[in-house]
Amino acid sequence: MKKTKMVTRIFLIIILNFAFSGLLKAQNNDIVNSPCDSLTQSKIESGVMYAIAGRMPLKIKQSDNPKCETGKFSFDIVVNQDGMIISAELNKKHSSKVSEKFMDALLTAVKSSSFDKKDNAPSKQKGNITYEFKLKKNSN
Repeated sequence: MKKTKMVTRIFLIIILNFAFSGLLKAQNNDIVNSPCDSLTQSKIESGVMYAIAGRMPLKIKQSDNPKCETGKFSFDIVVNQDGMIISAELNKKHSSKVSEKFMDALLTAVKSSSFDKKDNAPSKQKGNITYEFKLKKNSN
């Protein structure tokens, strides 16, 4: 019985950590400005997180990374009742430096994302989508 409760608590902590990780302040990582070839791209792992109360994602688009840049890029979003993103803005306080070309790719991905429809939701609901790109750790 105690083991089941402990496993449940650990699972909840992991879920909460994932759900709210976009709210943590990101470090300002330097941008990798090398051309992105397949070898370099294979050394970068990416992830996307979202947080919006009471909504489930229908489509969270992963961003292209044309220059293999690394860092955390957090966007404040506004979603309508239909789940469509009606505005998105980079949260500079919680994001790494970003090139203009990569910013365009990130914004395209954010605006292509959507959430489930909620007729009882506010007409404009705030949330967050955060992309993270980092170098993979060697497993040697």
